[in-house]
Amino acid sequence: MADAAPLDGEGPVVAAFFGTQALGNFIIYHVVAASVARAMGGRLLAIYREDRPYKTIVTLMNPWVTQTVKTPTDPNAVVPLDWFDGRAGIPGRPFAPDWYDRGFHAPAIVLPPSMMDMGRMVGPAPALRIPDALAPALEEALVRLGVDRQRWFAVLHMRESGYGPRAGLDTVRSVDPRTYVPAIEEIIAAGGQVVRLGDASMMPLPEMEGLIDLARAPTGFAEQAFATSQARFFLGTDSGPTQLACALKVPAATTNAAGIGVWNDGDVVLFKRFRLSNGRVLGIDELLAAGNWGMQVVYPKHEATVEDNTPEELAAVVRHMIATTVGVDDWRKAASDAPTEPAEALTFPLPWRPATEIADLTLWPQADD
Repeated sequence: MADAAPLDGEGPVVAAFFGTQALGNFIIYHVVAASVARAMGGRLLAIYREDRPYKTIVTLMNPWVTQTVKTPTDPNAVVPLDWFDGRAGIPGRPFAPDWYDRGFHAPAIVLPPSMMDMGRMVGPAPALRIPDALAPALEEALVRLGVDRQRWFAVLHMRESGYGPRAGLDTVRSVDPRTYVPAIEEIIAAGGQVVRLGDASMMPLPEMEGLIDLARAPTGFAEQAFATSQARFFLGTDSGPTQLACALKVPAATTNAAGIGVWNDGDVVLFKRFRLSNGRVLGIDELLAAGNWGMQVVYPKHEATVEDNTPEELAAVVRHMIATTVGVDDWRKAASDAPTEPAEALTFPLPWRPATEIADLTLWPQADD
């Protein structure tokens, strides 16, 4: 059923079906769809299943969305393309008259998930942002949980393998949270706080003055997204919160990475070590050649083992992030997009670009073994 939305101008309609359950992919689809709507000077119609608690909030965070359609949560339910055939007054379609008056039945283009890979983003990445109406209550919640309003903080997320819908899956991306304790101590010693994101399935961290563990607190996605938006920087692993930080334009370091999931200039990627049977560690160029944008490095398991970053390497990344974010002395101000003009023309299928062409990333050097 279509949700009501404010009047939104006369630009062409871009209809996008965000057909995924994963947080990271859902965010990437939003960012890419927004880039297409921006390039067309258009309006974005977001179609999604409300089968995860974060989907509606992420959709509210996309300022290019002017209309939403929530489809049945059953993954076998389909979105009828007949809805977008340009005809009005057809019985049985679940839309109010203003759906037709505003042209949402006749989009200029329909984007399926296959067209919203991050490599197909048009121009610089648009920013998502916390809606102004939600921010005051979320700020109050963070302060109540112990985050000092006058002190900067970093947000931390370490993927484990116990999260309900993804329990036991894709464990190459999971880490031992205890290896991040020295990195946490670096942040606190530099005068910051650490806000850890996560859920109740995660391993408890040692109690430390300056560490606020939202995985152990009664918070939802909205509070954790707001915390991310206010952070001096984000430190994480290959997981959806990394894409959340990037979408909010918060400087991000993805550690223990088996692929690339960041897209802003200056973002850091510290890969896991892929060690061959002869002991040689694959270099960055080899890792880039073996993987794709937003995808894990693919290398035969019988030819390479995967090793996690050391606590010392993680602490070094933190020192780098502190040094490159000087000037953020308390909570971060909300990001906004630089002014852009609609594109003169778009080419379809949308051209694909690797991560290293979309942003000036810092690919953290691996130690020579």
